[in-house]
Amino acid sequence: MEFSEIGEKLGGLTADQVFNLAGFGKDILEYTGIIGLSYLLQNLIKDIIKADDWIFDDNRVAIEYLLHVSATADKLNEVCWGERKTPFGLTGLRIDNDYFGLKETTNIQALYIRHGNEKERNRSFLCRERKESEIVGSYKDTDYCIS
Repeated sequence: MEFSEIGEKLGGLTADQVFNLAGFGKDILEYTGIIGLSYLLQNLIKDIIKADDWIFDDNRVAIEYLLHVSATADKLNEVCWGERKTPFGLTGLRIDNDYFGLKETTNIQALYIRHGNEKERNRSFLCRERKESEIVGSYKDTDYCIS
């Protein structure tokens, strides 16, 4: 993608603005990862909601912001599955790949569309047939292996 397209897709941002935003996002994701960011924020929010009413009321705006960040991280995770890329393949950041033991794998490959009881029987067979080490996830009724 050309830079002019990037600036246009991001609402007419300048090169400096895109650079600063990318650095900001990279700094956050290098520390938490895509999965960790969403998961930890959701658990924090659950704890705040379960706390005394005044704690929830005093933090209502912060909770709204945190839920937005968490939802954005979830969308980025869906982009990974939709484009069949690992988090490292999509963002160039290793923390999620390291957490899942994917090392420097950049792509994931569809294995099998599930059909009832055949799922478990065919799942391991297809993984061996494709000479893949393991199934690493499922998304929208499709199992994925690293490639």
